[in-house]
Amino acid sequence: MYIYTTLGPFKDEISQGSISSGRVLEERVHEAGYDGIELSLSLLHHPDGRRLFEEIEFDNVTFHSDHNEFSLGSQNPYRRRAAVDQLRDETALSIENSVSILTFHPGYQGKKVSRDQAHANVIAALEEVMNTHAEALADGNTVLSLENMGASDDKLCRTVDELEQVLAALPQLGLTIDIAHCAYNQLDIDEFLDRLGSRVRHVHVSGYKNGHPHKKVSLPESELEMSPFIRRLKSDDMIFCIESSTLEVADETRAVLESVRDT
Repeated sequence: MYIYTTLGPFKDEISQGSISSGRVLEERVHEAGYDGIELSLSLLHHPDGRRLFEEIEFDNVTFHSDHNEFSLGSQNPYRRRAAVDQLRDETALSIENSVSILTFHPGYQGKKVSRDQAHANVIAALEEVMNTHAEALADGNTVLSLENMGASDDKLCRTVDELEQVLAALPQLGLTIDIAHCAYNQLDIDEFLDRLGSRVRHVHVSGYKNGHPHKKVSLPESELEMSPFIRRLKSDDMIFCIESSTLEVADETRAVLESVRDT
């Protein structure tokens, strides 16, 4: 298993300019003890963010789609079209750079539309994206991976049934399991893995503490013991990406992941 991090622990160094390019970022990430980095493609819309893609080696990089103002499930066809075009372009970028995982959010339930219809919209939108890149996605070098969402009523793909509806329709689609999102939704995570574990291609890791943002909670601080689920998900090539807001929190979580990896 591999242990990645998001940019959160390095945000101060980036804003202060000590991390000035993708090459320097990768050096700093490895120096801090991580195997790789997950980059949000929202960075491409900001001049200071774009520099983090300069001189970077993509072998140890995963991508996260820009989820801002993005909804594949929208009932508004213009908003849905924009999401399809965006994800199609992000998938092309991932394939071009041989990035192994592109994680994306499904979006939101719109007004005056049922959740079933909203999920049907997600499926139809993803069929467009995946058909565009069918040959490249079929070789499995880049996986388009749907993330299960947290406990907000308007977010789609929160429950096992909802995720199963989308995944069953799209056999090549991967699943990024966010374990903390499962906890905030009060899901039975063992049941989740029993039903969907074979589709998991990527893991987001953080702790769970009721009433607290999960990026501020390390695994040792978690009110739910995550190690049993991490053991079930562990494999030689699985990437566990730590989502933390500080390096201190990330390092505490990394220590737990390393203990699981080494046993």
